[in-house]
Amino acid sequence: MGAKASTPERARPRLAAVDALVEDFASRRPIRCTSLIVTLFGDVASQHGGVIWLGSLVEALGLLGIDERLVRTSTFRLVQEGWLEASREGRRSYYRFTPYGRREYARAARRIYARDRPAWDGNWTLLLPVAVPDSARENFRRSVLWAGFGNLSSGVFAHPGSDTSSITELLAELGLADSVVIMRAGTDALQSDRLLRDVLWKNWELEALAAAYARFVQRLKPVRSALTRARSLSPEDCFTVRLLLIHEYRRILLHDTDVPAELLPADWPGLEARRLATELYARVAAGSLDYVGSRLQGASGPLGVPAESFSKRFRQ
Repeated sequence: MGAKASTPERARPRLAAVDALVEDFASRRPIRCTSLIVTLFGDVASQHGGVIWLGSLVEALGLLGIDERLVRTSTFRLVQEGWLEASREGRRSYYRFTPYGRREYARAARRIYARDRPAWDGNWTLLLPVAVPDSARENFRRSVLWAGFGNLSSGVFAHPGSDTSSITELLAELGLADSVVIMRAGTDALQSDRLLRDVLWKNWELEALAAAYARFVQRLKPVRSALTRARSLSPEDCFTVRLLLIHEYRRILLHDTDVPAELLPADWPGLEARRLATELYARVAAGSLDYVGSRLQGASGPLGVPAESFSKRFRQ
């Protein structure tokens, strides 16, 4: 049996708003611990050498009320699914993203940590899966949706913008470069803006997406208020807010197809959600690094100074 993980230590009681955030997360069923671990590796481990000791995973997720057994089971599942790979040193097990896991999170990271949505050039990229075998269709559909494409109509996926570099790379990784037709179209070719808005609202489930963004704002606003009033924040509180913030935000973005502002209502809640995520991340970043550096272990000891890319999050 591996070395026992240390119990999380708190120098002072957790802020009530942070407690409420954790309780809200823990009350939802099922708790998707595998997704949360992916968030932790992508948001935290990727900035500190990429490797984390299993005991540190247990400690970090213990701040959110997740027990050791679920952490171990979920980590093992992610290894089986090709997201993580394990190594051992003595009695300790260490984990890192596989190349697949690293690429998948990197694609999401371009959208998560962007300060603003890229300006829209009025064009669209269309995908027609003309020769995708039945055995690969579900993986194709899931992957292109995660990449920000929406199902415009039966057999047609669309994304605003004409840059095809990311989708070309994705199709090559899926082995479908010769199975999917990539086309460009202007908005005029997709009929009127009003018709396009109606199609997008229905086919891209924008009503459900708007509701998800509104819930995100509702959950995180009290935290922002509490952080504003607090004289100081514990490293544990900062890390907890950072992890849950990015986890919740990432899960919504997986269903967001980057509809241009020109085609969205003026009061689109996604805009407020992005502003809130940007502000909160900046507020807790430094404190969260204190927790990471003092409590979490990698293969060479405590996780050290973050990569330069960390300071650029939400600033580009």
